[in-house]
Amino acid sequence: ELRRTTLIERLISSIDIVKMNKINLSNLKKLHSEFLRVYELYNKYLAENGFIDYADMLIKTRDILLNDPNARNRCLQKYKYIFIDEYQDVDPIQAEIIGLFRGNGFVCVVGDDDQAIYQFRGADERNIQVFSQSQDCVNAPLSENRRCPQNILSISENDIQKVSQRLTKSMYTNIGLGLVNVKQFPDLGTEISYIVDTIKDLLSSKEVTSLGQIGILLRSTSSYGSI
Repeated sequence: ELRRTTLIERLISSIDIVKMNKINLSNLKKLHSEFLRVYELYNKYLAENGFIDYADMLIKTRDILLNDPNARNRCLQKYKYIFIDEYQDVDPIQAEIIGLFRGNGFVCVVGDDDQAIYQFRGADERNIQVFSQSQDCVNAPLSENRRCPQNILSISENDIQKVSQRLTKSMYTNIGLGLVNVKQFPDLGTEISYIVDTIKDLLSSKEVTSLGQIGILLRSTSSYGSI
C-alpha cells in the first residue's frame, strides 16, 4: 500500500508528464479513465483558485513567447547568452522555449544523454541528441572522467553500450583502479545490514575518516524509508 505522500508525488509527476508531452486526453480516457477524472478535477481546482503548477508555468511561458511578438522580442533582445546545464534532463516544453533563443543569440548547453535519469517526470534525452546533431551546433566533448577509477568506468561503458539510441562518446580517466564487489542479498534487511557493517569497518580501519566521504547510490529512497 502506497503512503499518501508517495501517491500524491506520483500523481503530480504523472500530471506533469501529460501536460508537457501533450498526451491525447481521449486516449488517456480509454486507458486510464480514473486518472483522467483526477487530472480534470486537479486542473479545475487550480483554475477556480487562481493557481498554476510547474507545468503550467512552463506552458504559459512558452505560449506567451510564441503568441506575443512584443514579449518575445523583449526576451530575445535582453538575453543574448543562454547557458543550460544538465540539458539531458529538459522536457519538451523547456526545449521549445530554449529553441526560440537559437538564431537570436548564443545558446550553450552542457549534458550527457547517458546520464538521463528523469524520464519519470517528463524529461527526454532526445532533446540533447537533436541539439548536438543540429547543423549550427559546435560540439566540444569533455572526455576525461575525474570521478571514477578505470575499472568502474569500464563497467559503466560496457553497460551503456547496450543502449542503441545514444550519442557515441569515449571516456578516459587518470585515476587508478578502484574496488568493485558484486553482492546479492536475500532481502532488504540483509542488504542494509551489510551496508551498515561495511561503513563501520571502513571507519574502524581508518580507510575513511568521516561519513561525508561515503556515498550510497539508490535507485529509489522510498523502498528504503521504512527500514
